[in-house]
Amino acid sequence: MSGFSTDQVFKSREELMEWVRNTGRSLGYAIVTKRSKAKNGYVSKVVLMCDRGGVYKSDKDSSRETRTRKINCPFEMVAKFSKKNGSWTLKVKPCL
Repeated sequence: MSGFSTDQVFKSREELMEWVRNTGRSLGYAIVTKRSKAKNGYVSKVVLMCDRGGVYKSDKDSSRETRTRKINCPFEMVAKFSKKNGSWTLKVKPCL
């Protein structure tokens, strides 16, 4: 997902999230938080993904036909806070 690739350093998590959501919107994706990790009272890592990420798990016992929005998005983004620099960086990683 080259559209999300950036060497930009963000001053705050809010600035980073605004950039990610705006970039995602322009590429046709809605980006959501998959998980976040707090360390010593502050969030130090956030894993982001497409809102359609994942694979649909069917309920084999159900005879009802269902639909899903999940399309197994091919990427995740990892945002990390550097306490040393007081800034956030973003890396894109492919989902295997």
